[in-house]
Formats: sequence, C-alpha cells, structure tokens
Amino acid sequence: MRKSLAIITPSIGVRSETFIRRHMESLLPGNTVTLASTNRPPNAGYWNTNNPTCLLDNFPPNPLELIRSSMGKVSGKRVCNKFILHRNYIIKSFLKKHRVNVLMGEYLDYTHAFIAPAKELGIPLWGHAHGYDISQKISEKYWQQRYLEYNQTEGIIAVNEITRRRLIKLGIKPEKIHIIPCGVNIPEHCPQHKNYKDNVRCLAVGRMVRKKAPIQLLSAFKYALRDNPKMHLDYIGTGHLIDEVKDFINHYQLSGHVTLHGGMPNAQVHEFMMASDIFIQHSVVDPITGDEEGLPVAILEAMAHGLPVISTRHAGIPDAVVHNQTGFLVDEGDVYGMGCCILDLVNDIDKRLGMGVESWQRAKNFFSWQYERREILKLFSLHDIS
Repeated sequence: MRKSLAIITPSIGVRSETFIRRHMESLLPGNTVTLASTNRPPNAGYWNTNNPTCLLDNFPPNPLELIRSSMGKVSGKRVCNKFILHRNYIIKSFLKKHRVNVLMGEYLDYTHAFIAPAKELGIPLWGHAHGYDISQKISEKYWQQRYLEYNQTEGIIAVNEITRRRLIKLGIKPEKIHIIPCGVNIPEHCPQHKNYKDNVRCLAVGRMVRKKAPIQLLSAFKYALRDNPKMHLDYIGTGHLIDEVKDFINHYQLSGHVTLHGGMPNAQVHEFMMASDIFIQHSVVDPITGDEEGLPVAILEAMAHGLPVISTRHAGIPDAVVHNQTGFLVDEGDVYGMGCCILDLVNDIDKRLGMGVESWQRAKNFFSWQYERREILKLFSLHDIS
C-alpha cells in the first residue's frame, strides 16, 4: 500500500530553511505533500517544491460568511470559529485527497493548529522543534498551555538535549520526545583548503538578526584584524540589522576587509565554504525576545566542508563543535575571546587544517543527512518504503 507523508511549514522558500527544503524533497521523495500558509516574498519564495501543495492563505473564509457571523454580541469569537472551521475543512480535504499516513510539522507553534484535524482523521502527527518555537514561544503562558497538547500526538522531534529538557520541564512526557539532529550532505572525502596564513578568508553565513549577533561577530573579526591585516571576511545574509552592519563597517573602515554578499542560494553558499578557511558565528540569546538557535545548519554545513568553526556556547552548538578539537567555543558576548580564536587559527596553519579535518569527520559521524533521514523514517514507520 502506498504511504504518503505531509510536511507542514509556515512558509515555503525561506532562504535559511534549507533543512525544511531537504525534508520536503528528500525525506520520502515522490510520496510527500506540503501544507503551508504562503510561498510569497519578501520572506518566502526563494525556492519552491514540486510536491503537491496546499497554500492555506489561498483559501480565506467566505467574506459574506464572516460579515454575517460578525452581527452578534460575540462577533469576534464567531468570526474566529468560522475561520478555524473553514481552515480545518481545507486541511482535512487535502490530507484525504492525498491519502496522507503521517504528518510532520516544522515549528511547534505553527503545527499546533494541525493537531485537531489530524486527530479527527486519525493521522499520526509529529512536531519538529527548531529554534524560536522552543525558546521565545515556550516562555509565553499561551504557548506553554498549548504545547501540552503534544502529549496527545505521536511525539516531538528535538534537535538537541537542551530542547528535550525544556519540553520535559514543561510537562511533555519524556517518551514523546526523540532527539534527531539535523543532517547535511557530507562529501566522501574531506575538502582541501589552502595551507598558508596570508589572505586567510573567514566566512559568516546567517540572517542579520539579534540572535545571530552580527555586530559582535564583526567586532571579533576587527580585533583579530588589528594583529593580522591580511584577512578577509565574507558575510552572506541579510536581515533587519543590515543598516547597523553597514554603519559599523563604514565607521571602522572595514570595507577593504569585509564583503557583504546579501542572501544567496544554498549552492552558492557551499562554493564560498569551499573557498574559505575559517567559519565564524556568534549566536546569542536575543536580549529582547529570548529567541535562540536550535542547532544552526550553517555550522553543520561548514563542518561538512572541512572548516574549523569558531562559535559560542549557545543552545545546541556545543553538541556539534568540540572545543579545541573541531574549532573553538567562547561565551556569548565574548568578542575579544572570539577575536583571539580567529587569530590563533589564522596564524597556526597546522591547527587550522587539522581542526578542519576533525570537523569534517565529526559531521560525517554524527550529522549526516543519511542518519537524520533513516532515524526519522524509522520513527514514522516509513523506513520499509524508503
């Protein structure tokens, strides 16, 4: 009997969500459908999927029905109920049409709305926790109460132990939580990088948002640059802090040493990784919202390309980066320490190349896409048709 998997996601085509794209395209190819709210710019639409897709924003409730519903003393509640009923009808119709056997939802807050229709149809649902949903949202009482409803689902996939502990503390049954790190494609052999210390190229990849701390990353690079001016930083990414980043670069006259490339397709990012020598990322807890990383895929991809990684002791990053073995870890906000680590690898060629090999080996052993795919399909009882 043909089995079908549905991937639920807020948006299709977000540049940074290569892990979601991989789930859509490669988890169960030919037998996957997708449900999302939108695939439209400016935040989405940078890539697409060939899967049969239901875009929920294309099916708004009938405007006349909403007007009729609003003509009462509890109009807000009635409008909300009409919307939910209509949305659930669309969801269930799509799932029945494609004979979906398993649902996996990206981000716990977004996926919560699918628990009820999945339960009505008797389809197993798994939530996949990532970053903001398990840091920022889990601190809000509204979501704390709703996350407990995951005890009624098949379970939750977490990418690291920190996420698992938070969910258990919240009240999710331990047996409902399964740790499966995100996986990336690993080259068969460790990529070779140049063995000299002049013109060393550092690489940063990530959205320019507070939890990625781009100004602190640039400050660390600036510290290292004072002692070794023969360095360059390629920064791939964009976001609402881009103007602050440009002002910082101009103020400290770093334009000759830092190139901002904006957002790029994943294939081009990989080309930069092949041409770089060191990967740096200064992740922190967002001081305003409390948003955190899960386990950044960009770090795993850098490791797969044989790059030593310099990052922070933040969220799931220490699960991947082993201090003094595959790179260096510093405390959040320690820009001077990160600068010293950059300088250490720039000046010590053998250490840089050796850590790069260790980085590739660790990615191959623990963070391959093959491992993630095998474990997820086994969890979903779909491994017999993969």
